[in-house]
This record gives sequence, structure tokens and C-alpha cells, in this order.
Amino acid sequence: MPNPAPLPPGFRFHPTDEELILHYLRNRSASIPCPVDIIAEVDIYKFDPWELPVYFEEYNIYYYHDE
Repeated sequence: MPNPAPLPPGFRFHPTDEELILHYLRNRSASIPCPVDIIAEVDIYKFDPWELPVYFEEYNIYYYHDE
């Protein structure tokens, strides 16, 4: 996963469900870029299911599918 944009110490990306959908995922599905590249796009098909939590263990993991 690429390094996220440098953010100030103490910054936490912890949106509510509503904020995540309205301000991030809806825009992403409309190809509107996020002002800060904070949401990684990962091809989950390149990993076995049990590898994802280990590979991304320092992050909160949300799965979003376009279809």
C-alpha cells in the first residue's frame, strides 16, 4: 500500500458511516478525487482472505464494492 499523504500528528481518519458514504465513497464512485489521498484502493483478489487483516493490521479496514 502506498504511503498516505503526510498528515499532522494526531490526525485520525475516523468518519461516521454517514460521513464515509456521503463525503468519500459517493465521490469516489463518481470519480471525484478526495482532497487528501487517505483511502487506499487495493485489489482484494490478489490476496487470500486471511492475508488482508495481517497485511493491513495497522489500519481500520472497510470493504467497498462498486457493483
